Amino acid sequence: MEQLLREYMREQDWERGNNLYDNIIQRVEKQLFQILLDKYSGNQVATAKVLGINRNTLKRKIDAMHIEPKKGGTEKINGDG
Repeated sequence: MEQLLREYMREQDWERGNNLYDNIIQRVEKQLFQILLDKYSGNQVATAKVLGINRNTLKRKIDAMHIEPKKGGTEKINGDG
């Protein structure tokens, strides 16, 4: 993770105030949500539970990020489903 962050910072002109923090958080958050939604077959309740956030918060964020949950993951959490 550290290496990826250093590479990203080298590629960006972050010293000129391009909101480095917001850019990194948004990129990581989007990838994390997509990975978990894929893992749980698009199940937003399971994904939100694993993330420790409210399902409505997750829904609002994935809508804002234009994430399309994919179907086909097989994992369940703690015997759910």
